[in-house]
Amino acid sequence: MSSISDQQSPTQSTKKQRYFPAHLAPIDKFLLDDDVPKYPMTYVIQFDFEGSFDREDFEFALAGAVERHPYVAAKIGPGKRGLLSWVDGGGDLPTIDWGGIDDPIVPPGGEPIDIRNEVGLRVWVRQDDSRGVVVFQWHHSVTDGTGAFRFMGDILVHYDQRQGGEKSKMLGLAPALLRERRARMARAYTAGDQKGVRQALWKQLREVFMRWSAPLAPADTKGAASFPGVMITTLSKDETAQLRGSADRANVMLNDLLLERLFQTMAEWNQEHAKRPSRRPLRVMMPTDLRESSETEMPAANMVGYTFISRPASECGDSESLLRSIANETDQIKHSQGGKAFIDAITAAEIAPWAMPWLLHRGWCLATAVLTNNGDPARRMNARLPRDEGRLAAGNVVVTRFSGVPPLRERTSLVVSAMTYAKELTLSVRCSPHEFGDQESQQFLDRYVAKLRESLAPTAG
Repeated sequence: MSSISDQQSPTQSTKKQRYFPAHLAPIDKFLLDDDVPKYPMTYVIQFDFEGSFDREDFEFALAGAVERHPYVAAKIGPGKRGLLSWVDGGGDLPTIDWGGIDDPIVPPGGEPIDIRNEVGLRVWVRQDDSRGVVVFQWHHSVTDGTGAFRFMGDILVHYDQRQGGEKSKMLGLAPALLRERRARMARAYTAGDQKGVRQALWKQLREVFMRWSAPLAPADTKGAASFPGVMITTLSKDETAQLRGSADRANVMLNDLLLERLFQTMAEWNQEHAKRPSRRPLRVMMPTDLRESSETEMPAANMVGYTFISRPASECGDSESLLRSIANETDQIKHSQGGKAFIDAITAAEIAPWAMPWLLHRGWCLATAVLTNNGDPARRMNARLPRDEGRLAAGNVVVTRFSGVPPLRERTSLVVSAMTYAKELTLSVRCSPHEFGDQESQQFLDRYVAKLRESLAPTAG
């Protein structure tokens, strides 16, 4: 394992801005409160590639990306008035573990990242002479998926330019936006009757955190579980187009179809594996990007909220009715900005610091699963790169696929992601390694993909 601390930065700042300390935004604190050793609040994003990275050039590129994204080299500690804050990392930088294509990925000290004593990013590169994968493990308090993709885009541009590329470029970033996040997330208190606002937000807390849902039932047997343990299937361009065609014909969004088929797969799985039927509904937690158009230049950080959709298992058998009801609800969530309501609620909880840890760790099942639809990762980057048949090209490598999953949570034993890149939909699944092995995770993914393929519509022509 090597450190990038000895790599010269590709850019030299003429004026060093003061970023730290910076009080944690409410979502950062929520994700820190949700972090426990058995279920660390970390997630994995990875990309496969053709070619072979030059080690010196890649480490140079990573160092350059870190300079543009202050929180990647930061830690959490006491700041002004003793409040938890982002603080300077003391010169510590992400480590990179290099290995052959078949070498296992083993996190140093285990899967948790102690964000108070180490920076919140680990990187592994596994490759041979013609192909490989780069794995990023993030502590979620550092950034959400959009921020992670922006960071990855910067790495690729730095690498391409280091390799002599002349067509790639990075868009400007505005680190000052990081200091405005907390105020933006507390906007609910800036107008109106604060007492009425607080009552409404506590009601939101009860709705989110005090309604139990049915967990995904473990299979009868459990195989070995590895890290990162992400099971991946990529649909062809034709299948992806057919799936979009099915959504269009039903007059719904692709994400609605992904949700509907996920509910059906979970219901059928639990019917087969649960020891007894549960009267609790199935519930899916969905991250929502809260960035506004004025915040496209924000470095990697969290600007994410959460929304929830619940359905009794008994309502998951009628596909047409289920899809229509989900589409209606997601449309309502979009227009009511439900993700912001979640941020307002956890901001309200800050008046009682004990409340959020207590709500998160009562042994309740907050959600059966998490589903995140990242769209096209390349479009989330503040970078412009050459293309090779629609795929990002950087120097001597071509990115062939993005994959990864959000964090698992206590009793939320299933996480699913969807990413569309180069017109191909990639689905990733991970199940709790404490209850499921890699084989069982693959079985769930296979069932989910089979459900989606049942809905494929032939493309025109």
